[in-house]
Amino acid sequence: MSVIALRRARRAALALGVALAFAPALPAQGHVTSPKEQFGWSIGDDYKLATYTQLTEYWKKLAGESPRLRLVSIGKTAEGRDQEM
Repeated sequence: MSVIALRRARRAALALGVALAFAPALPAQGHVTSPKEQFGWSIGDDYKLATYTQLTEYWKKLAGESPRLRLVSIGKTAEGRDQEM
């Protein structure tokens, strides 16, 4: 390898190192509540079933904790409650 090629490789490695050192860190995903933390049991456990009210509370909590979830009201149920999607 020639001296010029070696210098170019060193400069490229140095530039990459500097770029990585000063690159903004990606924000870590915050804590997202698991179903077991919310309800006290795992989804699918025998004889355990969450009510619609419990599920909507959980979905609202998740929507507040994660930018990946957006909760939208699509109307009212027959009982007059918001139907979430």
